[in-house]
Amino acid sequence: MKFPDAREHGGSLLKVHIREVNELASHWTVKDLIAVHKHLELESVVIFLGGNRISGGWRWINQVLRKVVAKEKEWFVLLVRNSKVLYNIEDEQNKENENQLENRPTTVSSSDANLVSGPATNLAYSLVLPHLKHRVYNNRLPGELRSTIARVLGPNKPPEPVIEPSESTEAAKKTCKICPSRLKRRTQYNCIECRKPICLGCLKTICVDCVDNK
Repeated sequence: MKFPDAREHGGSLLKVHIREVNELASHWTVKDLIAVHKHLELESVVIFLGGNRISGGWRWINQVLRKVVAKEKEWFVLLVRNSKVLYNIEDEQNKENENQLENRPTTVSSSDANLVSGPATNLAYSLVLPHLKHRVYNNRLPGELRSTIARVLGPNKPPEPVIEPSESTEAAKKTCKICPSRLKRRTQYNCIECRKPICLGCLKTICVDCVDNK
């Protein structure tokens, strides 16, 4: 295996026999690295990161070490740089997260502070967008909820639909001829004899057989 020159990155590359660290290879933590350091009596344990800033710190190292253990049979390559750099990497990652929170778009209100721009948020927003558009004008939902949906939609809020009454239903309904005109009771039922429109309050119940025998 070709070893990169770690001196350019502020550290020395160490070769450790795989038998010495086989027990620690499955679960690598800070304590485990310290244990390896003490067991081998090394002056310094160096984690080699290739000069690039790696987010994830120890988790990334854990993945790299597992891959190396799986591939190497005789020798185990401990790709470790100065542990102080790791803490610096984690601090920088935390600072980047804080900057993302501080540099949120001004269009996001304080009540929606939990909405942080990012790939995951953009994906989630694109998935729920059709559902939000469908529910923003649903009168069965509480008004406060509809207002929140409208605020989240922002410029993506669709125009309010115009609900027109059904012409066929309105045309079929007529004013009852028996009730007082001031009541203006609309009905879609007619008398079977005179064909006058009558409401349900002005009719009498009769079965089909009696009507046919009449």
